[in-house]
Amino acid sequence: MSVGKQAAEGVFWTALQNWGSKAASFITFTVLARLLSPKAFGIIALGTVFVALARVLVDKGFTDAIIQRENLEDLHVQSAFWVNLGIGVLLILLTWAASSWIAELFEEPALGPVVRWLSLIFGIRALNGVQEALFRRDVEFKVLAVAGFSGVCVGAAFGITMAYQGYGVWSLVAQQVANQSTYVSILWIASSWRPSFAFSLSHAEDLFSFGVGVVGSSILGFVNRRMDDLLIGAFLGSTALGYYNIAYRILLALTQMISRVGSKVMFPVFSQLQSDSERLREVYYTAVNYMSIVSVPVFVGLAVLAPYVIPVVFGAKWSASIPVMQILSLAGLLQSLIYFNTPVILAKGHSLVNMSLSTVRAVVNFTAFMVAVQWGGIVTVAALYTIAGYCIAPVELWVVRSLTKIEWKRYFGAMVYPSVAAMTSALCVLAITTLTDGRVPALGSLVVGGVTGMLVFVGTLLLLRPTLMSEMRDLWRLAMSKSK
Repeated sequence: MSVGKQAAEGVFWTALQNWGSKAASFITFTVLARLLSPKAFGIIALGTVFVALARVLVDKGFTDAIIQRENLEDLHVQSAFWVNLGIGVLLILLTWAASSWIAELFEEPALGPVVRWLSLIFGIRALNGVQEALFRRDVEFKVLAVAGFSGVCVGAAFGITMAYQGYGVWSLVAQQVANQSTYVSILWIASSWRPSFAFSLSHAEDLFSFGVGVVGSSILGFVNRRMDDLLIGAFLGSTALGYYNIAYRILLALTQMISRVGSKVMFPVFSQLQSDSERLREVYYTAVNYMSIVSVPVFVGLAVLAPYVIPVVFGAKWSASIPVMQILSLAGLLQSLIYFNTPVILAKGHSLVNMSLSTVRAVVNFTAFMVAVQWGGIVTVAALYTIAGYCIAPVELWVVRSLTKIEWKRYFGAMVYPSVAAMTSALCVLAITTLTDGRVPALGSLVVGGVTGMLVFVGTLLLLRPTLMSEMRDLWRLAMSKSK
C-alpha cells in the first residue's frame, strides 16, 4: 500500500476513534460536571498529574522506538515488553508508598487513596504499550479505534453509574481504570503477538538509545502540560484547580480530537519517509494545510462562544472557567498548528533535539506558572501559559526548517485561507451574539452563533479555494479504498 493510502486510512480510523471517543467522553464529562463539585474535579486533577508523570515512563521511549526503528527484530519487542512491565510494577509500589506524603503535601486527605488506586493504571498501560506500538508501526489504526472507543464507553458507564449513586470523586477513579482495562483487553484479543521469556540487553540498549530522548521530551512535556495543575492545587486550592481544569480539559479534548489524529498517523508515515526529504516536505505541507482548515475555526470559534458554551453545557456554577477557556483557546490554536513538528523531528531520528526543545518549553512555562500563582489567579496562569507558547514557537519552527529545509512561504501559505475565513466568521459571530445577548437564552445565542460561524467559515473558504471540495472527496476515496 502506498504511503498516501496508509496516511489516508490511518487518519480515517484515528479520526473515527478520537472523535467518537471524545464525543462520548465529552457527554460523560458534561454529565459528571453537573453531578459532582469543582472540588471533586480538583482532587482528580491532582491525582492524574502524578499518574500522567509516571505513565510517561511506561508509554514512551521503548514503544516509540519500536515505531521509528527501520530494522526491528522480535528480541527488540520482547525486551521492550519486559522492561515496560517492570517499570509499571515498580511505579505502582512507589506510588502506594508515597501516597500519604502526597496527600499531606497538598493538605488534601482524600488525595492519598485516590492516587493509590489510580496507580493501577501503570500496570495496565505496561501490558498495552508494545501491542499498541506494533499496530501503529504497521499503520493499522482500525483495532486501536475500536479499542479506544470501547474503553471510553465502558469507563463512562462505570463513572456515571457511580456518580448517580453518590460515590463522588471515586466515580472519576473508576471511570479511568475501567477505560484503560477495556482498552488493553481488546488489544490483546486482536493482536497475534505474545510475549515469551526472552530478553536481550543489547536489543534493549538499541531501543534505549532512541527512547531516552523520547522519554526525556515526554517528561518535560508533562511539565509543560501539567505543572500548572500542581502549582494551582498547591497555591490556590483544589476548588480553583477544578475551575481551571474544566477549561483545560476542553482544550485538551479538542487538541486530541483534531491535532493528535494527524500526529499519531504522521509519525509512522514520516518515519517511512525519513530518507526521502522531498516527499517528507510535501507530506508535511499537506498535513499542515488540512490541519489549519479544521483547527483554526474550532479554536477561534471557542474563544468567541465561550461565554455561552460554559453555562449551557456545564451549568452556571462553572462561570469562573469562561475567561480561562477563552485564553486557552488561543494556546490550543497554536498547538494545533505546530503539532506536526515533533513527529517530524522524531522521524528524522533527532530525539535529543526534541528533548532540548522540551527543556526550553519546560523552563519557560514553569517560570510563568510560578509567577502566575504567586501574584495572580487561574486567569493569569492561562494568559502566561499562552504567551510563553507563542514566544517559543519560532524556535521550534527554526529547528524543523534546519532538519527538513521547509520553505516559509509554503508553510505559512498553507494557513492563509483558513485564517482569513476564520477571522471573517468570528466577526460575524460577535455581531450576531451582541444582537441576541440578553434577548434570547444562552442556548439560543450559542446555536445561532455556532451555525452562523460555521456557514460563514465554509462559505468564505470555498470562495477563496474553490477546489477544496474535490480535494476532500479524493482524500475520502483514498481512505475508503483500503478500509472497505
